[in-house]
Amino acid sequence: MFKKHPKRKAAVIIIAAVFVLSLSIASFAKYIHSTGESVSELVPGEYQKLTINCKDSYDENGFYDLSLLSVSTEDKIYPLYIRVMINVTWQNEQGEVFGQQPIANKDYSLVFNDSDWFCDTHDGKYYCYTDVPVGGTTEKLIGKTTDQKLIQLRAAPAEGYKLKTEICAQAIQATGTTGEGLPAIEEAWGASPRPY
Repeated sequence: MFKKHPKRKAAVIIIAAVFVLSLSIASFAKYIHSTGESVSELVPGEYQKLTINCKDSYDENGFYDLSLLSVSTEDKIYPLYIRVMINVTWQNEQGEVFGQQPIANKDYSLVFNDSDWFCDTHDGKYYCYTDVPVGGTTEKLIGKTTDQKLIQLRAAPAEGYKLKTEICAQAIQATGTTGEGLPAIEEAWGASPRPY
């Protein structure tokens, strides 16, 4: 018969615990290592500038006309999705903004090209349905046909002020997905190029 040795039993338990612990540490280290090496398919590109192209003029009555609006990209790496924000205000020659915001369909009308762009009702921005190829230009947002434009309907509420638009375009890489498997446009902008 063997005698029970408490020291031997303790040593076996310690060795077993060290073995289990080393296995778990190795697994954890492997997990960290593989996570660190995991490369998202989204590779951020170095974007060149966007150019806003449009007719921005006043007629003989001093009424504003914005048309032929499109956006060009000089990006040399990736096709891009483009979105545009249009802010309409009354401004004077010094760039001071009148306190009353112009009202759509009362002070001005805006008819945009809804076959190539959509207006997101949540953020009021215009999104191009299709990606723009490297160095390409979007379809016209305003002005694909002669009746598509932003035009002033009535005089400014105060003398010295004119209708004015501020246009801002943003771009995001159209190819690849994020670490979550979402297209970049959905993760960054919460939008899809085809909202239906």
